[in-house]
Amino acid sequence: MMAKVGTQETHPRPAPSATTLGVPVMPAGSWSWRVYVLLTIVALLGSTAFWVRWPSPFNREHPFLYGLATISIVYYLAVWFARWFSLRNMRRPIPVEPEAGLRVGVATSFVPALESRQMLEQTVRGLVALEYPHDTWVLDEGNDPEIQALCDRLGAIHFSRAGNAAYQAQSGPFAARTKHGNYNAWLDAVGYSRYDIVGTFDPDHVPERSYLTRLLGHFRDPIVGYVQAPQVYYNQRASFIARGAAEETYAYYSSHLMASYGLGHTIVIGSHTAHRVRALQSVGGFPPHDAEDLYLTMVYKASEWRGVYVPEILVMGLAPVDWRAYLRQQVRWSRAVLDLKRHAFTKLAGSLSLLEKALNLFHGSYYLRPLLLLAFFVVAVGMVLQNDAVSFLEWRPLTALVALAVLLGVIDRFRTRFFLDPKRESGLAWRAQLLQIAKAPHLAAAVVDVLRDKQVDYVTTSKLPSGRQPRTLAPAHLALAIIMAAALGIRYALKGPIQPPLLGLAMGFMGVSLALAWTEAWTFPPPFDPTLLTRRRREMGDLLPDAPPSPEIVGEPSAHGAR
Repeated sequence: MMAKVGTQETHPRPAPSATTLGVPVMPAGSWSWRVYVLLTIVALLGSTAFWVRWPSPFNREHPFLYGLATISIVYYLAVWFARWFSLRNMRRPIPVEPEAGLRVGVATSFVPALESRQMLEQTVRGLVALEYPHDTWVLDEGNDPEIQALCDRLGAIHFSRAGNAAYQAQSGPFAARTKHGNYNAWLDAVGYSRYDIVGTFDPDHVPERSYLTRLLGHFRDPIVGYVQAPQVYYNQRASFIARGAAEETYAYYSSHLMASYGLGHTIVIGSHTAHRVRALQSVGGFPPHDAEDLYLTMVYKASEWRGVYVPEILVMGLAPVDWRAYLRQQVRWSRAVLDLKRHAFTKLAGSLSLLEKALNLFHGSYYLRPLLLLAFFVVAVGMVLQNDAVSFLEWRPLTALVALAVLLGVIDRFRTRFFLDPKRESGLAWRAQLLQIAKAPHLAAAVVDVLRDKQVDYVTTSKLPSGRQPRTLAPAHLALAIIMAAALGIRYALKGPIQPPLLGLAMGFMGVSLALAWTEAWTFPPPFDPTLLTRRRREMGDLLPDAPPSPEIVGEPSAHGAR
């Protein structure tokens, strides 16, 4: 039966091996290290020069607006420098041949009402084809005869907890209609007793044949409880939303997670992971939470299990292609992450080191940066109502702020050399910036939900085409445009014409909000297109050893070399 989540083994664990610790990505004295040190000095000098030009907190006219703007800038700089300084901790593991004879099972969860059967078949084919000897399982929430037939045809094993009351609880590890409940039911019924290693995959994530052989070797070190590869999207060309969602992840799944691994804080990614069964069982399986991956990271660390991060493209999945899917996903993630820090973190903090406490507490702070846009929206509304361009946004401090933002943006381009696919992932990432603006009010609503302890049902992101859906993006951004228009109207009615710079600022805010609202009327592609995976793998033939070559790269050597 399941152990209680967070159960810890009492005996001390051995120190990690050299292969588990990995090697530095930027060794001291290397060219990259010297450039990094130089850019760090430039960033610190630029930030110092900005604060010299930022108005003093004394002798100011608008204390609330000044305080809001200053706190926002401090938050932005703190997050930027925290991520920047973490680059020096980036490490890569040393490849290890897998031990022969491991009992390995890989499983994917599936909800027939929400997910495409064609998509599932594509994933199952990839799972069955994995190179290391293993069993492939489909965990079918609907106990669908068509899915059973698909498993029989492809060589997978079908499992369903449907109809088993013991695995259909209202809450907890076996909660009905949840991914963690589905996996825990399978582990309890099958996985714990049958396997040494289990790999878990979302039904849209298709692995490369070498996935297991690249990951399993790290389990030779008995301290390693889980091994993680990055999440990469194969449908990022489907829409500008899918491309923007992918752009948001480039730094996270490369430099950020390599730095986390270097600090001993490998983060579990919910879309796919390889787990040592003994480790997973010792912590009670998958925690009952929307952010079960981050929760599992915490309980693994509290139990002194170590993770390994392998920064190679070994599996690819689907990004949201429309506003409704994207915003629902982002709100669910942000709500879950904040709820985790408010409740689960306080329970586990006593079992974590000081470094682990800091890493877990501040993980996600970068993710909440769009809230700064709302702060500046409030500042803009205040200035319009007062018809006063406050002193801290006059030309001298404003140009210093813009110059600092440009400087840090240019410096941050340095990290693109460590992206998983720098040739195709470099660029201005303007779509990601647009998505940051779009989701700002929705993230604010998620923060309010957490502060109110609002309970929400677990929601699986649908991968099926849907008909006309309620507007998700437009209402919030139309509301922002109306608020700014009202501020203009009130100011004009009470005091007459407004200053041209403030009028331009207000019109800019309104124009962006209205343009975003208009995009929700666009027609977006279906969530799943079976041709996109093949196209993406051809495009990335220089990185994926099993991919068919595309015409433009025929005859070119692999960027990764022999594996």
